[in-house]
Amino acid sequence: MAEKKSRFRFSCPCSEQGAALIEVLVALLILGLVASAFLGAISTSYKATTIDYEQTVAESLTRTQFESIKNSPYIDYSVAGRFPEEYVKVLRPTGYDLSLTVVPVVPDSHAQFTLVSVDPDTYDQDQGLQKITVKIHYQGKQVMATENYKARR
Repeated sequence: MAEKKSRFRFSCPCSEQGAALIEVLVALLILGLVASAFLGAISTSYKATTIDYEQTVAESLTRTQFESIKNSPYIDYSVAGRFPEEYVKVLRPTGYDLSLTVVPVVPDSHAQFTLVSVDPDTYDQDQGLQKITVKIHYQGKQVMATENYKARR
């Protein structure tokens, strides 16, 4: 009887029948690892860009607020009825909040004055120097806090 010829040009010996499947699985594993590393790098890059943007907006808000305070008249907090919120807060983008704290200090030592017990919004003296703290929050999380001084001129 005549020997049947295989329809395929290449016939695997019995010992190599699963080799192609293993090669495909190893290639898929390597491809998965490379894709995972690439997606991790993209995620890290996105987070870094977001943090950088938040910091940039916070720094801009802080500079704008200090410029606004610099251009405002000096507020003497030893006068009854004066409250630190009298310095106007600048407009903020959506999601950002700004807190402003003003405390009179002793010019030479930078020690803070205390509040007068009779009026909680009045300091016992104001010698012409104030420490101003601006805190910027984005979606409830503090992004930046900066201190500066304003002098009466």
